[in-house]
Amino acid sequence: MATRTSLAWILLGALVLAGTQRGDAVAIRVPGTQDARPVASPVVLRIDRRDKMTARQLTQLRAGSATARELLVRVGNLQDTILIVRADPALVGRSRLYGRSRFWVNSGELFGYIQYQAGTLNSLGTQCLIVHELAHAMEIASADWKAGTTAVRDFVLSRALGLSQADGSETEFPQQVALLVLGELQGAAAGGRTLEQIAEAHHIALPPAIPADGLQASAGRH
Repeated sequence: MATRTSLAWILLGALVLAGTQRGDAVAIRVPGTQDARPVASPVVLRIDRRDKMTARQLTQLRAGSATARELLVRVGNLQDTILIVRADPALVGRSRLYGRSRFWVNSGELFGYIQYQAGTLNSLGTQCLIVHELAHAMEIASADWKAGTTAVRDFVLSRALGLSQADGSETEFPQQVALLVLGELQGAAAGGRTLEQIAEAHHIALPPAIPADGLQASAGRH
């Protein structure tokens, strides 16, 4: 089941994309058709060691946004989940999408293959695309996905926003998380909602914010 949305709001620090380009998709990939796994070995978040773009963007996210740091730590604590993130400079030309995620369940594990357009958006836009897709993954991982890929599809459809219900693509949680991170990257003053508050409002059970070194991830603002 391929699903699409019109995420038209991440560019040049303002959440707007010109024209009719579509910006994000969550697709359901059935077992047996998944892409080859990259060679890098984080337990949850996996990046091909040749993908310097993604490694650099994640480093900048950690440095620039407390919420992004918290999100990345929590993603790393997802259970029985493998998320593959890949920069794709040809994604828009091939699919008219700036971001695309595919999720499937196989042998008791949740797999996600996340692609994002590289090289056309500014740095903030690219980083917010990554955050948006990882928040999608966090939301899906909070569901009862162990029932299989069909359960993942049904969960996404149940949360689809407005006109996107027809294709089951967009939900509110990742939009709000990306907006929060964008504000922090732009130096917005503290006082907005936290990741925990946004998750609670959308009935999402977050994994712990305890990184591998055992130190609590900061949820404060810069």
